[in-house]
Amino acid sequence: MNRCFYITLLLSLMLAGCNFAPTRRFYGPIENSPEAMKVAAALDQWPDPADFPDGLHRHFFTTIHAGGKRTTATGILRYYGEHDFRITVITELGAVLFDARSSTDDATVYRSLPGLDTSIVQTLFSDLSQSFIEPSSLEGLELRKTQWVLHQTDTRRFKHTFEFNPDDGRLQTQNVSMGLFDTLQIAYKHYNVHGWPDELQISRPARLYAISISFDD
Repeated sequence: MNRCFYITLLLSLMLAGCNFAPTRRFYGPIENSPEAMKVAAALDQWPDPADFPDGLHRHFFTTIHAGGKRTTATGILRYYGEHDFRITVITELGAVLFDARSSTDDATVYRSLPGLDTSIVQTLFSDLSQSFIEPSSLEGLELRKTQWVLHQTDTRRFKHTFEFNPDDGRLQTQNVSMGLFDTLQIAYKHYNVHGWPDELQISRPARLYAISISFDD
């Protein structure tokens, strides 16, 4: 065999090695890929407000790290939709840390612990609402290493990066770029038997806070 043949063979092997873990990307309707259908089926298990006329009520335990302090508390989430929910949080001493309801535009704070700035509660609610948001579509779903990844930009120009478990299609993390050096990080750690997120871990380093919420249903 001549030298050109060996060179051609070597180049072919090198190219094959480069393509060992290709990025797979899907465009168009979700039925075009089994992977996207798996993700869609997992998201379809999330609570539908239409199934709960009086709102979905979920009790939880929470740990909040903010301002160099750690606070543990219990609370109840009354969920009417991704932008419409009410949360009441009670400290271990039985005091109301805050009681507020979110809407599309802002959050209304009904009660809060004396000294707690209502703007902090409003920011927290705005960030929490991001954790309830599902992708608007699955167009552009792609495999990167061991995760299915989806990038979207919402109407406020926030950039969302969703990462899904390739085995069951469930949402694992969501990062929301809200500005320069300001990223909201959301982790969906566990799911219950209904397929609902059972534990949320939310942090926003630029605002110096982190919160974990564990539901008990």
